[in-house]
Amino acid sequence: MHSREGRVRLGFKITIMPLMILVLLMNTGVTPVAAYSAGHQESFTTTDYADTTATTVEGWGSGALTLGDLNISIVGSVATSGSAISVSIQGDYAYVNDGSLRVINITDPSNPQIVASAAAGGHTVVDGNYAYVSSEDTLRMVDISNPLSPSVESNTSSGGGPLAISGNYVYCAAGTNGLRVVNVTDPTNPSLVDTLPTNADSYEAVDVSGDIACVLDTDQLHAVNISDPSNVFIEDSFSSYGSSDDVVIDGLVAYVVGDGMSLLLYNISDPSLIVEFDHYSSGSNLTTVAIEGNYAYQHRLGTGLEIVNITDLSDTTQAGTYVTSAIEDIIVDGRYAYLCLGSNGFQILEVVNPVNPSKIVGHIDMGGSDPWCYRVDVAGDYAYVAGIVGGLEIIDIRDPANPSRLRNVATSGNAYGIQVSGHHAYVAAHDLVVVDISNPSTASTVGVGSTTKWARDVFISGDYAYLAEGPTAPGYEGRFEVIDISDPRNPQKQGGINLGETAEGLFVQGDYAYVAARHAGLYVFDISDPKSPVHIGDYNRSGECMDVIVHGDTAYVAYDTAGLVVLDVSDPSNPSLVTRIDNNDYSSFLEISDNRLFLSDWFAVRVFDISNPRNPYQVYRKYLDNCMGFCPVGDYLYTSEYYLGGFTVLEIGRNICKAQHEDSGTAQSLEVTSLQSSYTLINATLTANASLPSSTQIEFYLSPDNGTNWESVTNNTVHTFINTGYQLKWRAELSTADSWITPTLYDVDIEWFSQLSGPSLLVLANNTLTNDDNVTLSWSTVEAASSYILQVDSSTDFNTSDLVGMPVAGTSTYVDTLEDGRWYWRVAAVDSQDDLGLYSEAWSFVLDTQIDDVEMPTIPAEIEVGTPVRFDFNATDSSGIDTWWIDETPYLEITEDGLLTNMTFIPAWSCSTWVHVNDTAGNVFSLEVIFAVVDTTPPDWIDAPGDRFVEYGDDYHYDLNATDLSGIHRWWLNDSLHFSINEEGLLSSSGLLSVGEYHLEVFVNDTLGNVLSEGFTVTVEDTILPEWDWGLGDFYELEVGQIMDCQVNATDLAGIHLYWVNDTIHFAVDSTGFIQSTSALPAGTYGLRVFVNDTHGNVNWDDGQVHMVDTT
Repeated sequence: MHSREGRVRLGFKITIMPLMILVLLMNTGVTPVAAYSAGHQESFTTTDYADTTATTVEGWGSGALTLGDLNISIVGSVATSGSAISVSIQGDYAYVNDGSLRVINITDPSNPQIVASAAAGGHTVVDGNYAYVSSEDTLRMVDISNPLSPSVESNTSSGGGPLAISGNYVYCAAGTNGLRVVNVTDPTNPSLVDTLPTNADSYEAVDVSGDIACVLDTDQLHAVNISDPSNVFIEDSFSSYGSSDDVVIDGLVAYVVGDGMSLLLYNISDPSLIVEFDHYSSGSNLTTVAIEGNYAYQHRLGTGLEIVNITDLSDTTQAGTYVTSAIEDIIVDGRYAYLCLGSNGFQILEVVNPVNPSKIVGHIDMGGSDPWCYRVDVAGDYAYVAGIVGGLEIIDIRDPANPSRLRNVATSGNAYGIQVSGHHAYVAAHDLVVVDISNPSTASTVGVGSTTKWARDVFISGDYAYLAEGPTAPGYEGRFEVIDISDPRNPQKQGGINLGETAEGLFVQGDYAYVAARHAGLYVFDISDPKSPVHIGDYNRSGECMDVIVHGDTAYVAYDTAGLVVLDVSDPSNPSLVTRIDNNDYSSFLEISDNRLFLSDWFAVRVFDISNPRNPYQVYRKYLDNCMGFCPVGDYLYTSEYYLGGFTVLEIGRNICKAQHEDSGTAQSLEVTSLQSSYTLINATLTANASLPSSTQIEFYLSPDNGTNWESVTNNTVHTFINTGYQLKWRAELSTADSWITPTLYDVDIEWFSQLSGPSLLVLANNTLTNDDNVTLSWSTVEAASSYILQVDSSTDFNTSDLVGMPVAGTSTYVDTLEDGRWYWRVAAVDSQDDLGLYSEAWSFVLDTQIDDVEMPTIPAEIEVGTPVRFDFNATDSSGIDTWWIDETPYLEITEDGLLTNMTFIPAWSCSTWVHVNDTAGNVFSLEVIFAVVDTTPPDWIDAPGDRFVEYGDDYHYDLNATDLSGIHRWWLNDSLHFSINEEGLLSSSGLLSVGEYHLEVFVNDTLGNVLSEGFTVTVEDTILPEWDWGLGDFYELEVGQIMDCQVNATDLAGIHLYWVNDTIHFAVDSTGFIQSTSALPAGTYGLRVFVNDTHGNVNWDDGQVHMVDTT
């Protein structure tokens, strides 16, 4: 981190911005220009962009995407010990009768399990807690309240034959015994309430709906009124087609299997007048029928399950078949059909896709005297037909049901082959004729490429047209020829190879051309150098090789009467036979669309499923006389008919019969862009052409990052990407709430816009704090960038007056024009076209070149010794204050908050030091601190001296105490004759002090000369009495006549002044203390007191007695 220093006061800068930067600031609001834009169109005619691992919809490669079909297929089955003849479904159980009642758990349709049985054989209907089983003359009631333990509760001899139940009544078609009505209100006690007799016929089947029962006898349908079950009667009868086997009522329609051949539909809305709707006949041996939705499911012996579309009751059509063994009974429930297969047990089918055959939706005759149509190609809303003698015919197919001729372009030779590429149609008409079709209504020939022989077919690949040619004169020799069409107005021959046979058709894939040459078979040419093709392989067999088409590593070859030949061409130099499908009707032409191979012969168009390319199988054949050319696009097949000169449109969509579909499906593309990684997708507009019937929807998504993140988009609306990337994918989620209909996606057009990606910012790191006003910034290199634009601003919007912008040639620069504060910066790359790319993310840095503010406390010039130092410094900075410190001193310290204090006692001292503070950016501010510590205060008395008294003769000592922060220097006093004082302040007398008063003044100073003095009086007193060395004693006894004398003695420091006695009449004392009676004393006792005083008048005395006795 750089360190920047300031002294005492803050500075400031005035920045002058360069003119170039000011100019750039004027342009900062301009929206960046997209550096790259492109588009992608996809009509789903190929699978180039299909992500097969993520795509679940149908149709990619056929021209439209739809929800996948739910197919008819075996789901599960279970064997029964007897012949299963009847089935009824309730909840999770199927009740199958094979001579006994079998309870089958169908919770998992793929694994049905027999879980219980009951000894009751016959036709079975389940209702509530009971299964009603009818056979011969007996009706049995089986309690199934616990399906795992069924039990026969009762039976009655009033049953027999097929049965139906409505409310509390069971209706039994009891053969010649008529229609029996049994009351089962109490299933344990059933009772016969009525019987409808037959007219010498046998009642074979019955179904009930509301107040009507439909009963079949051998040749009639009877509408029976059952509004009063105890009095049933026939309202009307209708003769059917021979014997009838089964009847089902659905709504107001009765469906009858009649004469073993037909499905008959009757209107029974007026039971008194039965009216036939329609009958569907497809052979013989029909036995039973069930209705579900828009379909009738019927059994035909020898065929199996047939599905009939009954959407239009007046025009029923077969929707599909499923081959199985004899079906005795059918129940359809939702997506499953439950079949009783007699001795083959019980089977569950998924029946949700009755596939409808193709049908003709449109046709147009070419007219003229020689209206032969040979081949056809389709582009957009138009079909282009090579009409041999008629030249090129352009047909408007926007309404496939009503195609119309738009324009004819004559050719000098017979037109045999046609292929459309871009804005041109290339016609093989002896020569190669190039027709401008940019406006189909004014199409015209713009170029002709001469050929060596007569061109019969053409294939366009890149800048070359590859021709299959036949002889120009009677004979067989043909030719494979290459023509350069890089300039369509001036086609030029490049190279070719003569063949021993007429070349009828050809196909080009990659570097190889495959040529069908009649009796010579299939030729394979290496065309990696189109100017010099090389023959590298061939295949031949008996017959005439008429056309070829290649799909991956498989070639499909039309061999007239030899049929369809499938070859392995994984090694083009060695084609090998995979399989062959016979066809005796002169196989001629081939096309492929969406895993379907179309083969034309003289009489029909045959459709093969090639989902497994090596094992094609025919799925449909449509009779068309002399179909010589066709082009499958989306849901339609456009055909040209040779001899009749017609153009026909066939519907080949797989769901035209409203087959059921999956609820949802996904169409997801592979990557559709080819951007450099240095570019970023900005926005895209997905425009889809789709059909959305009610209850369906398509949700679209785009991913800019190869599928890592998907973003929902609105059709035909610009979408700005949230995520970044350069690899574009699209996805469509198709869904339907009605499985009978599907949304259809026909094509997708995506326009996208991209810019150079923003670079990665490197230095300064985000949120960096710096004090370097020469700020250096750097970033990563962006591929394809020729320069960069740097923006620096005080706002993340980059639109303030502070904005600095500059072009930079490299990946780093510096900025030295910024004031202190937080700044945001970003960089965008500029490409060689001066297009501005995306800005990088914005990073910020904080520029802090000085401390914002420092407050210095008032510091006096002098500070009295002993006064605490407390100076509070304050500093503020936007980046924050880091540290306070002070130059080394013996006495001062500073806290982290800037409080300068003394860390110990400061004597008289001159302070000159520096206080420093820095901020978190490393900027330093320094303040000089100068002051003096002075001592102007004299010492203080610890105990102030006062007057003192001294006994005479005592040595006098007085310990004086004073204190001073600077220290005590010396003591002295005014009377050095009688007293002295030492350096510790001990005052002492000098010798014996006379009694009296001494007036003293004591002085003391500190080390700096400050003096303290105090005056006081010392009084010397003598208060001590003289002391007796020896006194009178207590008692003196003398004989009368003797003189009394004794010596007393007293001492005193001041000296004895005088002795005296109290009885001066009888005694006397001298100055030495000698006492003597003044005369002889008569007998008696005398009290004697002797007095003494010192020179200062202090008096003492002693008492005694003198006894004068007379003993003589």
